[in-house]
Amino acid sequence: MRTKNIQSILRTSAIITGCGLAAASALPQVGCSSGAPRGESSVGSPASGAGSHAEVGQVGFNLTLPGGETVNTVNYSITGPNGFTLSNSVPVQNSTTITFLVGGIPAGSNYSVTISGTSADGTVTCSGSATFSVVAHTTTTVTDTLQCNATGGEAGAVSVTAPTYACASIFQGSISASPTETVLGGTIALAAAGAAVNASALTYTWSAPSGTFSAASSASTNFTCTTPGPVTVTVTVGDGPVPDGASPCPAASATVAVTCDVLNPSSLVVSSSTYSASQGAVASLAVGTALPDTATATIPAVAGNDYVNVWNNDSADGSFGVTSAIQLTDIDPSSGHVFSTLSVPTNQVVTSFSSKSELGLHYVVDSSGAAHIVFVGYAGAGVGALDVSNSDAVPGQDPTNPVTFAFGPTYAFARTIVSMDALGNLSYTPTIDYGGNNGRSALLGASGLYYTVGNANNGNAKTFGSGNGTNPDVTETTGLEVVTPINGSTSNVAIPANNSAEVDPLIQYTLTDGGKADKPGKDDNYRGVTEYGGALYFTKGSGSNGIDTVYTVAPEPTVANAASATITVVPGFPTDPASTGGNFTPFAVFFANSTTMYVTDEGTGNSTDTSSHAGLEKWSLVNGTWQLDYVLTSGLIGTVDSNLTGSDGPWPNVTTIGLRNLTGVVNVATNTVTLWATTSTSSTSGDNGADPNKVVTITDQLGATTLTGVASESFSVLVGPTYGTVYRGVAHVN
Repeated sequence: MRTKNIQSILRTSAIITGCGLAAASALPQVGCSSGAPRGESSVGSPASGAGSHAEVGQVGFNLTLPGGETVNTVNYSITGPNGFTLSNSVPVQNSTTITFLVGGIPAGSNYSVTISGTSADGTVTCSGSATFSVVAHTTTTVTDTLQCNATGGEAGAVSVTAPTYACASIFQGSISASPTETVLGGTIALAAAGAAVNASALTYTWSAPSGTFSAASSASTNFTCTTPGPVTVTVTVGDGPVPDGASPCPAASATVAVTCDVLNPSSLVVSSSTYSASQGAVASLAVGTALPDTATATIPAVAGNDYVNVWNNDSADGSFGVTSAIQLTDIDPSSGHVFSTLSVPTNQVVTSFSSKSELGLHYVVDSSGAAHIVFVGYAGAGVGALDVSNSDAVPGQDPTNPVTFAFGPTYAFARTIVSMDALGNLSYTPTIDYGGNNGRSALLGASGLYYTVGNANNGNAKTFGSGNGTNPDVTETTGLEVVTPINGSTSNVAIPANNSAEVDPLIQYTLTDGGKADKPGKDDNYRGVTEYGGALYFTKGSGSNGIDTVYTVAPEPTVANAASATITVVPGFPTDPASTGGNFTPFAVFFANSTTMYVTDEGTGNSTDTSSHAGLEKWSLVNGTWQLDYVLTSGLIGTVDSNLTGSDGPWPNVTTIGLRNLTGVVNVATNTVTLWATTSTSSTSGDNGADPNKVVTITDQLGATTLTGVASESFSVLVGPTYGTVYRGVAHVN
């Protein structure tokens, strides 16, 4: 059993008197006596200079316990010069105030008195000592400070070593926290139990480096998390005022560790970005500013930097984009209520505002049980940088890249995988991949490796291999990449050699008229990626090369065997060439089970795509081949959002034409699937990727295979549209 002393300071007054003088004290006058008081003993010789026993004094004591405890017996012992000793026990018969006098003390110096007492219930013992001198015929007041000790209750934990104000104390195990972990905005119930001689006067003060308390001066309070990560909560306990003249004791405190998570169980995380023209190169962008055009020329900007018109520069500069900050918002997936928002540090990574395929999110729990949200951004660009999404990934990578010509060979930004844990801690894995275009989505596989998808080659590389004039080769650092995690604390951490590899890097179709081969590194212009059943599934749904469809590779490749792995079209999915406009424009994939797959379609292909496939497709696996059951569009396709206006004027009306990133959860009890997606849009703006879009949701009957059984199902809006803001990725926290 562990115990801890509870200290309380007491005052004891002693009055020493000599004959012939009035006592300067509130105690009664004491007459002279040549002998000791009754019941007392005197041992030893008179102090030097005493003259005779007539030159003696008396000592009076007053003892009070501040907690009101009763004391039965007070023992005292006086020692002095020449071996003088005087001691006795004084019965006080359950008094709380004790007064007694001691006489027969010879005049002299270097006297010492020791006093002790025990409360009637035996729980408090007090002792103390003081020194004094006796002057003949003079009253001397002696102040003796006693320390009273009480034993604290069993706490079952390591004790706090510091006593509290007025010598109260609290054990580390005396603080309760329920629960010890919650999300931002969540509350934790706290309670503390201090101990002291004067227990009725205990005071409590709660403090923490972040968060708020509902009652910071009460023994019980609720703590609200406001900042992600571990938080040390401290309670300081005091015993009220000390008796007059007593020195305060050191403050006593105890702590409890609580954790504030960013990720709320069963919540939805949404990635978004808001346009800003106040910093970076865009702050000075004006009509006539030089922008990238070709590998040997620039072109004047046709618009300034206001949100509504800046995207018109896309008509002059095919690489045009503006970087912006990344926000991760954790929300209630039913109501849209915001639990927390984390702003990703812009000095680490940013996104390209109008690049609609970026910021795909993936939630995963790794082999150690730790949760992660994974996405891709650009390292080192900061907010307001121009054309970063088409810049090189490594300085000097592609001299034929128009962005490199316009801004110089050092204008390069590593496409960087970012992982956020449940506490909001961010780690970074920069890559050499996707030079000349963008990294779009990333996930942490069961193997512990990252898998990313994206596009590359904004220059004139026309062949595979080092002979195309790029380094690293833009035709073989694209598509589906396997990346060994670095997980540095900053995004400028060094990239080890051979840290990533492209899967099946030499894909090149000859689907165009005349059998002309597609541009190297463009047939694997992938975007959405997911992991299911030990295989990777990913999509292509943009660009004029290759096939817009759903692809797979299994087993999941490693860096070492990535080049030898084979990517195939998922059986049953389209194989028509993208050059015809695309009957499908798939974006993201979600598996409800091994035979049910949901695929979002962006609705940016040909008339077959926009009329028959845009929205949320449901596919079923039948005899080894996937077949399209139906497309969910109610409440989605054709909806128009108007009155979108803000500081830079009105934005054109926005029409929803399809869906992009996707996540979902299976509701076992109801045999349904709830899905969330971000919308794709159309408007008369200069770049539809900058349109204010939405996060929408729908619940589908898992077993249904025809629209007849789900006629009542319809999309509803969870978030947006918001002027100046785009919503990109969604991830359900399981």
